Amino acid sequence: MIQEKWREKASKFMKFFDPLGFINKMTFFYAKTKTIDGIEYSSFGTRNLSTLIDLIILACLFYLIYSIYVAVMPTPQISLTVLEKHNLSLELTPTEIHQLFYAMFFHIMSNVLQLATIIAYLLFCWSNFSATFGKKLLGMIIVDKNTFEIITFKRALKRILACLVSVLPLGIGLIWSIFDKKSQTIHDKIVGTVVISKKSWTKYHNIDSND
Repeated sequence: MIQEKWREKASKFMKFFDPLGFINKMTFFYAKTKTIDGIEYSSFGTRNLSTLIDLIILACLFYLIYSIYVAVMPTPQISLTVLEKHNLSLELTPTEIHQLFYAMFFHIMSNVLQLATIIAYLLFCWSNFSATFGKKLLGMIIVDKNTFEIITFKRALKRILACLVSVLPLGIGLIWSIFDKKSQTIHDKIVGTVVISKKSWTKYHNIDSND
């Protein structure tokens, strides 16, 4: 009874602030799983949730790698005076120049390590499991759009490069999956892949889920 009352209140609240039902419609498209010929294509919302899980895993991985990096490469010690002199284009001493270049090198390498960690994680997961750990936890798999076969190392590498096309223009390539009939992103279309439920994939290939 209490839950029903709260549902009624929530419904009235949404009707008051969203009389055209725009938010409800967007939530529906966001979370809707599209099924075609028995194949369940993962929704934009579910894929985003798996990405959130992957980001948490990546943050832990990068923290570990960065800790090792800092232990091997001492954190640069650079004073505010050196930075002020550099910003004002004043002459620096050889020691200050060394400090400045080492600080730049340190931060560039930390960014390179971060990027390398992301690429290595995606490449390892996609080429070995045809899914990231986030997708595996939520029962999804990345497969060929026609044969529904798992992707190879070469295709996984191409998919990583294609992700740039989806991400760079304000993430439009990712949002595209909301309106696509098979929930494909732009990088899925470029590489010819789809993200489907592991359950429908095993059923399609007649694989025993206990294997």
